Amino acid sequence: MLLLFDIDGTLLVRAADAHRRALHAGIEEVHGVQAPDDDIPTAGRTDLAIMRSLLLLCGVDARAIDDGVEATVSAACTAYARLCPPDLSQTVAPGVPEALAGLVAAGHTPALVTGNLEPIARLKLRRAGLGEWFASGPGGFGSDHEDRSELPALARRRAGDGRPVPREAAVVIGDTPLDVACAQADGVRCVGITTGPHPAADLAGADVVIDAMADLAGVLAAWHA
Repeated sequence: MLLLFDIDGTLLVRAADAHRRALHAGIEEVHGVQAPDDDIPTAGRTDLAIMRSLLLLCGVDARAIDDGVEATVSAACTAYARLCPPDLSQTVAPGVPEALAGLVAAGHTPALVTGNLEPIARLKLRRAGLGEWFASGPGGFGSDHEDRSELPALARRRAGDGRPVPREAAVVIGDTPLDVACAQADGVRCVGITTGPHPAADLAGADVVIDAMADLAGVLAAWHA
């Protein structure tokens, strides 16, 4: 089974401060405006969508945003490399390393479907001590598309051997309604997890909702049976 994990709120908790500051730094460097600290929802959204919303709030027009996307992404990733703490191991959600080890031993393939820009996602996981579980190729990232609903299909294509991993052989694991929505958009199953800001009721569209990563292996085994 191809397991498409979200990062923030799912694999890691309270690891977003440097990430937020890096997006703001990228916006300021390229567009010369200081983005507000709040006023927009961020949970489950892609970094491209978050930066667009912040820039629109600052009065930057849509064409300038589009023209500056590559430069803003590059500046944000460079800023994150500077701002990211050297050790994020304390942000790993309970039971995640043990769960990943067990899932791989059982023959599953972990990959990422995350709103993070890919360089930010990779560095964040390396510094949290989880980078070894996620191969450099497969995955869908916030730098691939502004719309998160496009990412599961992209991840399945990248993980396939010449053709996409079948929908029935993939599952999204995430902590927000947008994780659930992106799974539904691609027609793959979804496991919601309540380790992030959303209670189980908010994740009701998922096929299953769990409270801890340790519960995931049992869900997958039941589906297999």
